[in-house]
Amino acid sequence: MAEKTKAKITHAAFQYDGYFVDPILNAGKLVQLVQPLYEVFKAWNIRPQDVKYKNTPNANDAAASFEVANGRIVLHLSQAGFTLQVQNADWSQAELVTQLVEGCWKAASASLQIGPGRHDLQIMMTMIPEGKSQKELTQSFAAPWKLRPADPLEMCGVVLYTSHGVVVLDRAALNPQAIFAKLVHRFDSRAIFSEMVKELYSDELWLGDVLQLDFE
Repeated sequence: MAEKTKAKITHAAFQYDGYFVDPILNAGKLVQLVQPLYEVFKAWNIRPQDVKYKNTPNANDAAASFEVANGRIVLHLSQAGFTLQVQNADWSQAELVTQLVEGCWKAASASLQIGPGRHDLQIMMTMIPEGKSQKELTQSFAAPWKLRPADPLEMCGVVLYTSHGVVVLDRAALNPQAIFAKLVHRFDSRAIFSEMVKELYSDELWLGDVLQLDFE
């Protein structure tokens, strides 16, 4: 097996979308969940000013947001469900994220008697390979296209739609020397969050094997 190329991850973000089994279209009823969610975030020193109410033109837009860790961790509550975003994420934070997500669903179950309909997890990474070009790493993906000699390859971006999610590989927008990757993994309502996180981690390891990259 060929030795992997080290790749420095310059930025990583995590996002969890948990959808209610049925949307809460009664805005007054949704507000009942704000106080229980505030209690969930007390362990992370949330303050009243960290809770922000918003106008919502549609059910997927946030009605309220909870921001902790100087905005690095944000939970959006909408009529459709929860979105948890973590900036500068790494796998050492998996237990923290698990506690937050499980706490949110316990609050929803206790206050509104509602559970999840499905879950989406995703990670987004910007990485710089050490010693290999974007062309070298992605040239095999472009082989079936038989590019013309007058149009040499610089990089091959890839979008894969699978039975459980999406894989995106592209040139990073803010740094043309870096590679952007996004992995989305969807789960049904029966999935346990800690197991979902393990599956997402396996997705990242799989991507590293495909690209022959060792993520730092």
